[in-house]
Amino acid sequence: QKALKAKNRKEIDPNQLFLFAEWSKYDDELAKALKPLYFNIITTTGYSAMAELAYNGAQVPTFDPYKKNIQNWFNSKAEKVGGDVNAETEKQLRATLAEGISANESTYELRARIENTLGYASTRRADNIARTESARAQTYADIAAWEQSGVVVEKRWYTARDERVCQYCAYMDGTVVEVSKNYFDKGDELTVDYTTNAGKQTTGTINFNYDSVKGAPLHSSCRCVLIPILSKI
Repeated sequence: QKALKAKNRKEIDPNQLFLFAEWSKYDDELAKALKPLYFNIITTTGYSAMAELAYNGAQVPTFDPYKKNIQNWFNSKAEKVGGDVNAETEKQLRATLAEGISANESTYELRARIENTLGYASTRRADNIARTESARAQTYADIAAWEQSGVVVEKRWYTARDERVCQYCAYMDGTVVEVSKNYFDKGDELTVDYTTNAGKQTTGTINFNYDSVKGAPLHSSCRCVLIPILSKI
């Protein structure tokens, strides 16, 4: 508050405004909140995936969400997402406050910048993250169930096959790999030649620097799914 009341805000170091924030504490709290959500998604999806295999005539065991690899996955995933979400929020706050301070804005204008940033983080950005991370958890659970079943040997990438499908997902449509294999490892990239809506030939590249890709989503708000390919029952 003392810093924001300075007559010449251009002399304020924006970094000083973040000394009060215990970001590591916020990371831990968010991760703690995410872990049961991930577990619920994995449990529900895993049971459903196994039941679908049984419905199609396969002799399969009951899905076990307590296996060590599954527990490790959702615990580490919650911690990673919790830290990344807060890091991005902090970065956006620093950027907008630095801009406002440089323009010598009033306390009310700076407060509005904070409220706008946090408002976006808790609405549109939060919704996008929730949908994308839920899809990741569902895909992980499907694959975990298929691996436990002993009857699924491969998985096929499947798109919505409509006008909203992006060039990257369209390229992936129908791609088959072994059930336990990644489509892309962390650090890989996918380059695709495609035609724009205006009829122009161009090339696009998507980088997978965040994590490996075991299946959909390929990107934020991706609508793709995986389909299991069974051995002969």
